[in-house]
Amino acid sequence: MSYSIAHHPHSARRPFVHHSLLQGPAVNIRESEEAFWIDLVAPGRDKTHFELSNQDQQLHITVKAPVNTQEGEFRQREFSLEENRRTFRLPSHVDVNGISAAYNQGILTVKLPKRPELVARTIEIE
Repeated sequence: MSYSIAHHPHSARRPFVHHSLLQGPAVNIRESEEAFWIDLVAPGRDKTHFELSNQDQQLHITVKAPVNTQEGEFRQREFSLEENRRTFRLPSHVDVNGISAAYNQGILTVKLPKRPELVARTIEIE
């Protein structure tokens, strides 16, 4: 799955906006002065089920399927544990060398730090 994230026309503080139909794990995108975070919902996995890579200012997140141990035929199915992939176009001010991720209680959190030279700071007067 490939998704486009573009600059929000109404706010310089919200450069990520999801413009595609949801077809994969749900995400929330947050921002602070120093970084963006992508929180991706993926229950039933462990950290070995994720692959993250970046290329050409895009972040690719692949969520691999866990081994299926369920028996029986589905009579109703509202969610799937199949493999999914999400791709996000990153703003140019993300420091791609500093991207990190952690998985906790069914949520993968990816930290996308902003390039230090672009982070607002207070300048002290000597």
